[in-house]
Amino acid sequence: ESLKGVIRLVNLQDSHFWGEIPSGIKLDDPMQWRDYRYDLEHSHPTDAMNLRHENRFWSSQIWEYFEKMNKFQGCNYRYIMRLHTNSFLYSPIRYNIFEFTKNNNYHYGFRLCSEERHQKHIFEDFSREINDSDTIYDEFSCLFYNSFFVADLHFFLSQPVQRLLQFVDAAGYNYRGNISPTIVHSLAVKAYASSATIHRFLDFTFEQFNDERKYTEDDCVHPTGGFQAGYNDAEAESHLQEWIYLQQKKNKKEHCAPQVEMHNLRFNDLSPDYVHLPARVAETLSLP
Repeated sequence: ESLKGVIRLVNLQDSHFWGEIPSGIKLDDPMQWRDYRYDLEHSHPTDAMNLRHENRFWSSQIWEYFEKMNKFQGCNYRYIMRLHTNSFLYSPIRYNIFEFTKNNNYHYGFRLCSEERHQKHIFEDFSREINDSDTIYDEFSCLFYNSFFVADLHFFLSQPVQRLLQFVDAAGYNYRGNISPTIVHSLAVKAYASSATIHRFLDFTFEQFNDERKYTEDDCVHPTGGFQAGYNDAEAESHLQEWIYLQQKKNKKEHCAPQVEMHNLRFNDLSPDYVHLPARVAETLSLP
């Protein structure tokens, strides 16, 4: 009862924000799209298209959704946070993450870097399309993993960013190229936000994990994803050991060896432009 008016569930399937393919690719044969045939063969028949609808929503349509909500319902949302259904917080965030983002003038905050396929060419295609000389001076060693983010709605509704997002959407990149929101957000933020307005959260312990069954001869389950401790988590080590134990339990067959690769994250491993750490933390940082 205390949460009445605070939590609102929205069925996007009743709106134009879900299920519509961009008009420019409606005549496409989906079998020609990247990974579509594979997705059909390895998941439920509707999942292949729904995945692309989901990618489109989180890439370009979520900003329009909240803009319209603000307008028609008298809201004033500016900062948006996503926590994926396969994402878990192992330690509490003991501050208002939206006030933190606002007070530091951040346009974008993320937790993990991603090693997805580099798609810098999309921005180059965009620049040629609008006859613009803008470029991204970034080696793309860190893409902003989209499972957790905090974003400034005003930034994503700004004209330069909207022009890029509309280009990506109209060209059907989420469908034809199976491009994820991780790539789209990274392109927009790296192109139009200064490093001082981008923040990597490292203080809380976080997991992003997907169970992916590989249909091999041994029929072992090989999950994908990862776990990263936070520097403010006093129980980070026990959380890590618990996580490793759970991964080992996923494979109940004796011949299935757990595939857990571990290394400690230190300050020099981070993209320095996106990390705004207190000196006392940076000097001793070592996160499993």
